[in-house]
Amino acid sequence: MEALCGTLTHLPQLKELNLCFNNLGKCGNAETVMKALCGSMAHLPQLEKLNLIDNHLGDSVANILPAAAHLKKLDLSGNDISPGVKQRLQLAAKVNPGLYLNI
Repeated sequence: MEALCGTLTHLPQLKELNLCFNNLGKCGNAETVMKALCGSMAHLPQLEKLNLIDNHLGDSVANILPAAAHLKKLDLSGNDISPGVKQRLQLAAKVNPGLYLNI
């Protein structure tokens, strides 16, 4: 994942990133995955859609919203997110009315 995120920094025109059904959070590395992804978001100013469906990322997905304020669509469904973090994500998404958040 870190290698992929390093490559993403060289793709500033990227508009959509689909990382679905990859089990990125398996083996306890969800925090590492999200840290790497959040770090690369500043280099993706044109990114509009980020799909992280069914990756077992759990509550680590809470870190994505501050880094992804420019997104129009963020799909985090199927990541076993706790009710408290879901509520925090929904409240944070309200700050950006142009964002469609699916959890």
